[in-house]
Amino acid sequence: MPFAQRQDEIGDMARSVEVFREAAVERRTAREDQEIARAKAESERGEREAGRRQAENERIDVVRRLAHGLSSVAEGQLSARIPDPFPAEYEQLRQDFNAAVVALDNVVAPSAPPSPASMWAPMRSPAPPTTCRGAPNSRPPAWRKPPRPWISSPPRSARPRAGPRRPASS
Repeated sequence: MPFAQRQDEIGDMARSVEVFREAAVERRTAREDQEIARAKAESERGEREAGRRQAENERIDVVRRLAHGLSSVAEGQLSARIPDPFPAEYEQLRQDFNAAVVALDNVVAPSAPPSPASMWAPMRSPAPPTTCRGAPNSRPPAWRKPPRPWISSPPRSARPRAGPRRPASS
């Protein structure tokens, strides 16, 4: 800055102006640094949010596909499998599901398909319950007891009234 080398009042003023100019430059630099830091933080926050959304969408997809597989098994389709791989952190779940269905299929798979008569036979001929030794119980099973009445006493309107009686008028 010109005149800053002078030793009089003009030099003092020139040096003061130089201090103000340097402070303004520092403020501008600090503001620019803050803007850069804010933009960087906002960008990182957006990336984290996008990562969270992607992870949530993956979880939703995994749960949906697993629920579909489980409902297929519940409907009796023991050939149900989840063929498409899951994301890496869920892949073991898919493999375990498929292995469990294969094991269940091996246990349940009969040598011949059941006939409708054989499926309903156990329900049509119930055997009386037995004790451990094979002898019938001394009392009948609970389901052979007569049903309990729904109403244990007559309604209040059907009961005789207690209290003062009115004399009969003639």
